[in-house]
Amino acid sequence: TAPQVTITIEGNDVRLTWDPVTESINGCSVNVDAYLIFYSESHTLPYYYHGYTVDTTYVHLGVIRFATDMFYYVVSYIGPLSRCDALPAKPSAVLLGREEVFRLLQEVR
Repeated sequence: TAPQVTITIEGNDVRLTWDPVTESINGCSVNVDAYLIFYSESHTLPYYYHGYTVDTTYVHLGVIRFATDMFYYVVSYIGPLSRCDALPAKPSAVLLGREEVFRLLQEVR
């Protein structure tokens, strides 16, 4: 099962926390290398890549000043961290959706 994400407001920032992912959706044991964070101002709009973390916590800095609502999606990632480092993180002029991030993670060498 997917872990429950807890959202805590800290001043103008939002802290996301969750339990580590230890099993795949098929019940196999996994060792997650990182978690990819996606965000959207509406649950009906596309989600965009914000960044990644190797921990089970992530802080979206200053978001409270700019958005009244924010939705998050956390994806576990298994693979070289150098591929995550190659992705443009926020703030960036490039908005990447989930499918594009997954494609880029497979292309980066």
